[in-house]
Amino acid sequence: MRKTTQVVYVLRDLLYTLALGIFGWVLADFGGFIAFPLPAVGSFFKDFWNLFFVSLLLFAFGVELVFCPGRIRPSDEVRIPWRRWKGMLMEANLVPAIFCARLDVLQISRADTIRIIGIFFLAVSMVVTVFYGVVRSRQIKESGEDSFSTRGIYRYIRYPEYLARLLYSLFVALFFRSWVGLIVTLLLVRSLVIKTGKLDRSLDQKYLDGWMKYCQTSKRLIPFLI
Repeated sequence: MRKTTQVVYVLRDLLYTLALGIFGWVLADFGGFIAFPLPAVGSFFKDFWNLFFVSLLLFAFGVELVFCPGRIRPSDEVRIPWRRWKGMLMEANLVPAIFCARLDVLQISRADTIRIIGIFFLAVSMVVTVFYGVVRSRQIKESGEDSFSTRGIYRYIRYPEYLARLLYSLFVALFFRSWVGLIVTLLLVRSLVIKTGKLDRSLDQKYLDGWMKYCQTSKRLIPFLI
């Protein structure tokens, strides 16, 4: 994938994420949005924590643009396109988290310490992204997209891109101090385990003994655990 095309995709994902956040915000005051749509949308950017969230988004998508190749895996390995799956995760978590934050309901705590913990998980997510992006980019250059890597972070987990997305989901839940977001994130663990199990079976048929041996020495999502 050309870099210019990847820039377009990243910008699209960024705008999509921002739109989801604004949607959750105005949904909490839908009557005000109907009456005065532009001021209702503009109020999203008047909130300090929302602006801080946007700045963190810019950083996160910038890291993805710099370190990740256009495709993380060969197209025939992922039956549900990766970008569509990312969108589904964001829809499931970001909208209710911001919705509840604005209404100040179902909040984990009023303390900003929770937000800081969330930012820590975002930082870990970005570290994972850099690690798998660098390794996968090198793998593509050396062996092409139709191959899999067992080096670096891939020595320990087979799907680090999903781990990064899970950590990002946890960041959203904690940053907006949302019990709903946290519950959704925990439910996503089961969904990701099921999805990666299907991918394992598909890749086992494609790579045969090579993938089977790799599975014996690595985990799917979380090093040494799952």
